[in-house]
Amino acid sequence: MAARTGHPESTVRRRIARLARTGGLLTHVVVGTKRLGLFIDANVMTRVAPGRLDAVGRAPASHPAVHGAFATTGAANLHAAV
Repeated sequence: MAARTGHPESTVRRRIARLARTGGLLTHVVVGTKRLGLFIDANVMTRVAPGRLDAVGRAPASHPAVHGAFATTGAANLHAAV
């Protein structure tokens, strides 16, 4: 980014750190499942009663085939990446 903007590397690093610290920068990581040795990738979205979301979400999260389980908003509120 420094090279593209013409700003010093230290300035860019400091500004990115500040954005991340204050919530102005959100990151999303997409992992190539085949690189992890996972040849099937499925996203399971379910609707769970809000009071049971934590307990129900922990069950699939503890399974070794699940590489992510998290609460969301919308039509489905529990998402598991299997």
